[in-house]
Amino acid sequence: MSLRQLANGVFASVREFFSRLGQGEGPTSLLLAGTLDRAAVDAGFTRPYHNGRTEGVNTRTKRIMRQMHGRTGFSLLRHRILLQ
Repeated sequence: MSLRQLANGVFASVREFFSRLGQGEGPTSLLLAGTLDRAAVDAGFTRPYHNGRTEGVNTRTKRIMRQMHGRTGFSLLRHRILLQ
């Protein structure tokens, strides 16, 4: 199975989930009705763009900050981020 076939299968499952959500099936429909944006979910599966690199940089920066907890300040943090 190719990655494209897998993505199409997941996308079909998401479409089915949204159709059930629109019909008010299940107790979660009240909780999720105002929080999920169908257009955004569709775009996430169909567009080739993603923010993976940005999220990776954020995760790395947060990890460094946790490791440096209690040390000097921003200047040392900046140097550690630039060196890694």
